[in-house]
Amino acid sequence: FLFCVFMIVYVQFFVKTVYTSNAKITSSSYNKGSVSSFSGIASQFGISMGNNDTEPNFIIPEVIKSRLIAKSIIHNKFKTQKFGSEKTLLEIIMHDSKETNKNIVEVAAIEKFLKMLIVNDNKKTNIVSINVNAFEPELAKNVNEKVISALDKHQKKYNKEKTTKAK
Repeated sequence: FLFCVFMIVYVQFFVKTVYTSNAKITSSSYNKGSVSSFSGIASQFGISMGNNDTEPNFIIPEVIKSRLIAKSIIHNKFKTQKFGSEKTLLEIIMHDSKETNKNIVEVAAIEKFLKMLIVNDNKKTNIVSINVNAFEPELAKNVNEKVISALDKHQKKYNKEKTTKAK
């Protein structure tokens, strides 16, 4: 009985609630691997499929977990019940920091943001799962949407540069 009371008190007052927003997106970055395996089989029969593996693939999990994407996201403004509206994710994440050096605060915020983010990729299905953990469900959802938006923007820029380079 005492154990149950202790656990109730512990969970009620000491355990922080964490909400997770999950998004799944398809990745075309692994398709080249399956195409190259088919081209290997085809070459055994004397059929040339052409192989352009010299270009690097756009790899979603690494891009999402990059500091470039993280830096762009922590400067977005979000509304929370705890902190109100129009606070950047940097301000929200680092609300209890006593550090005054902006560069150090930004690096620490990026590290904290990357710990909020879990990215898993399934190479068999080409599905990338993006999970964002936060103290409020709406914040988790909104940050996840910003991650996807930043990824989309980055991929469009990458594709444009790749197309320009090919010309």
